[in-house]
Parts: sequence; structure tokens; C-alpha cells
Amino acid sequence: MRNKILWSDETKIELFGVNSKRYVWRKPGTAHHLPNTIPTVKHGGGSIMLWGCFSAAGTGRLVAIEGKMNAVKYRDILEENLFQSALDLRLVSYVFSLFSGLPSGSHFNPPFTLAVYLCGGLEMNMVIPYLACQLTGGVLGAAMAKVNLENYNKAHGAAFAVLQSEGQIGGAVFGEIAMTCLVTMVVLLGAVNATTRSPLVPFMVGCTVIINILAGGDISGTCLNPARAFGPAVMSNYWSYHWVYWLGPIAGGLIAAVLVRFILGDRNIRLILK
Repeated sequence: MRNKILWSDETKIELFGVNSKRYVWRKPGTAHHLPNTIPTVKHGGGSIMLWGCFSAAGTGRLVAIEGKMNAVKYRDILEENLFQSALDLRLVSYVFSLFSGLPSGSHFNPPFTLAVYLCGGLEMNMVIPYLACQLTGGVLGAAMAKVNLENYNKAHGAAFAVLQSEGQIGGAVFGEIAMTCLVTMVVLLGAVNATTRSPLVPFMVGCTVIINILAGGDISGTCLNPARAFGPAVMSNYWSYHWVYWLGPIAGGLIAAVLVRFILGDRNIRLILK
């Protein structure tokens, strides 16, 4: 999983010394002794602010930031440099989400489609085709994996391997609901809600999925997508606790739609408090 992550951050580099308070333990009367002093230059020596990114495949772009960093400047840096860095480092999932976002919206997930429809971002006559394509894609992806893996029948997918007893069902259902709700809200607020819409929504969704995997992978397998569970189940004929990965994600998506529709959305989406 870490091979698919693109990390980014910014840092300030002092060109001479450190532009912050420094403390030293010393005896009385030794304030001006050489070991207790720090060399300085006139006007502080200056500094430079840099933004950069990297992944397991290597380093991405390095950008020098002029002036003070603020939200607008940070967003511009991400828009201008993240995509190109992902291309250079061959991070296929991120690039694929960006390219496919324009023709199809990059739903890939039945809860996303239902939530987008409920929030007014999709016509009713498109819901069934989207769901059919998602389930078909899940089956085709699992079929291609089965063709290329000799021991596919022994690999039921992360979501299936986690649940082994009835006592785990409650935590798994809750985890799938909570995690799907979170990532669906990112989709709705980043792609549907007009006042918070952002071209960085593929990146934000990817970051949210990564957080969900780290937080809930051991609890439910972090499926979040019935289509992702359906394909492997068909190919391996493994249906134990399969319903968990329909109930949890769909419930989470519906809860996210309700929150956006009634509380978090803008005036065009909210049904109350306009």
C-alpha cells in the first residue's frame, strides 16, 4: 500500500543559523564566553521556504515558495505540481482518478453513486447504469486477477480474511459504516457541494482511503465498496459474511448524504436551514 502513497510537505530552511530562541546552560558570569554564544549576521541571514513530495518510487517536484504561505498559495502549489509528480512517479491510481473524473465522475462505488444522486449531483436515469458498470467492473477485475494468479482460490481478499467469527460482525459493520461515511462526505463536499468543490478531490479521497485503511484494516478489511467485494466473491465462490460489505458501505453512504443534505451542504443542497 505504501508504494501507492504520494507524501507532500513544506519546510523552512534557514540560510545562516537557526532563526529561533536558543537556550544554553551556563555558569554565572560566563554569558560572553565563546561556547555560550551563537554567531549571527546582519539582518538575520535570510531563509527559504520549500514544498516537495516523494513516494516509494522516488522524489517528485521541489518548489520554492515566495512570500508567506497561505491557503490559496498552498492549493495552487498542489494543483500545479501534484499531478505532474504523480505522472513522473507512475502513481497509476491517482492519475487514473484524475483522468476518469471528467468523463464518468470516478464513482467506482455504489454508495458514492447513491449519495451523489440523493444530493442532486446525478440524474435518476443514470443510477442503474452506474451500479451495473461498477458491479461488472468488480467482476471483470477479479476475473483478470484470477487469470494471472495461480493460487487465487486461496486468496479471498483482505475484506474476507478478516472476518472469522460472529463476534467480529458488530465491529466490522460499524467500521464499514463509519469509514464509508467519511470518504463519501469527502466526495460530496469536494465534487458536488458548490461552495467547497475542489479539483483536488481525487487526492483528498485517496488520502481519506489511506487513513481508513490504517485505522480499520484490522477491523473489517476496509472494503468500503460492495462492487469490490462482489467481484472476488463471484470468482472464488466465497460468500461468508458477504452481506457485511453491502450493509456497511451502503448505510455509510446514506448517512453521509443525509448529513450533507440537512447540515453540511450549501443552500442549494440543504433541505432545511437555508
